[in-house]
Amino acid sequence: MRTFEKLDYTPEELDALMAEFKADEAHKRHSNGASPPEGAQKAQPKPTWRDHVINAQDLCDKTYPEVKYVVPGLLPEGVILLVSRPKLGKSWLLQQVGSAVALGNNVLVTTDDPAHGDVLYLNLEDGERRAQRRMTKYFGISRDSHPKRMTIARAWKRFDQGGLADLREWCKTVADRRLIMIDTLKRVRPPKGKNQSDYDADYEACQGLLELCREFPGLVIIVAHHDRKMDAEDPFDTASGTLGLTGGVDTIAMLKRSGQGVTLHVRGRDLVDDVEKAVSFDRETCRWTIIGEATEVHRSEERKRVLVALNGVMDGLLVNEIKVSAELGSRDAADKLLQRMARDGEIFRLARGKYGLSKPPLSEVSESPKETKPTQDMAENTTSDTSDTSDRGYREDAPLSETLPDDAVPLGLPGDSMDDFR
Repeated sequence: MRTFEKLDYTPEELDALMAEFKADEAHKRHSNGASPPEGAQKAQPKPTWRDHVINAQDLCDKTYPEVKYVVPGLLPEGVILLVSRPKLGKSWLLQQVGSAVALGNNVLVTTDDPAHGDVLYLNLEDGERRAQRRMTKYFGISRDSHPKRMTIARAWKRFDQGGLADLREWCKTVADRRLIMIDTLKRVRPPKGKNQSDYDADYEACQGLLELCREFPGLVIIVAHHDRKMDAEDPFDTASGTLGLTGGVDTIAMLKRSGQGVTLHVRGRDLVDDVEKAVSFDRETCRWTIIGEATEVHRSEERKRVLVALNGVMDGLLVNEIKVSAELGSRDAADKLLQRMARDGEIFRLARGKYGLSKPPLSEVSESPKETKPTQDMAENTTSDTSDTSDRGYREDAPLSETLPDDAVPLGLPGDSMDDFR
């Protein structure tokens, strides 16, 4: 216990002595099991590995809320990386989804319970003037038609410079945080560390956003990003950067243009299967629309292009010519499609590897019968047993006759009848 060493203490020294005295008293009460005084803060125990594990059976017994979507079956809660080529229309898609959520309207998919809540749109590439022009083109000039629950930011700090803290603050200050859209990732991601690999930098680019989604369940964060010029067999491999970027998010959504049209590919941890939807963009309304399943729609489009390529060509075209004209991709894919179309009666096979719209005359497609080679005279220089008619016309020493099975029926020579072989 602190003792008084003098009588003439200053007010500041008396305050310090009183604070020490209160601290000593609180320590004594805590040591004796007494409850701490009201308003005193308890010392927090340090976290251990036990705080982050759970027994498998206990996990089985827990109940979690269902996954929430801003677009049913396509865009679930968590961090979504939206990838496309520049100027393909991903910014319009962001505005379309964000506006629908802010207004509580359906978007892309019709549902009885559309997502509705507050939206933060980090429009970091347009600026206020262009953002106003986009919103006016989308909603018109009436102020009341613009979504009240959407906040648009024209600048934002990088994640490592307070940007994540600002996102967290926004989530706490709105009534029902539902969606954050970031256009684009390049504007807010931390720069690569001096001794950091490209993979590590990409993987950690969105880790702070993942923690934010865990802190606020049901929150969706869509991050716009660009793809690279080189194509790949798997469209998700065309995202610019390493696999660390696509592996470090919950869902990947990719707008991909090809000769067949534009496809929206979606792959995610909360999706049972990959999604491939054929989509189209209306430049008049500035809205995306889902046409249907990509495989079905594009197959129909391919057939249309084949019919256009063959239209007016009287003599037909070769497979390679059709493949180039109709933009069918590989030769194997072209062969299979043309065979199906011929089987369905949409086109006709004129010759080997050649197709047309008109059915050729029968004389042109019928194959001439194979000429029968003249049979050598088996009677010359042979000795036949006229009493055995079953061997008439055959050489007794012919190797083929020795290899025939017992129940085989030999082929007759010209002039022979089937009665000779019964």
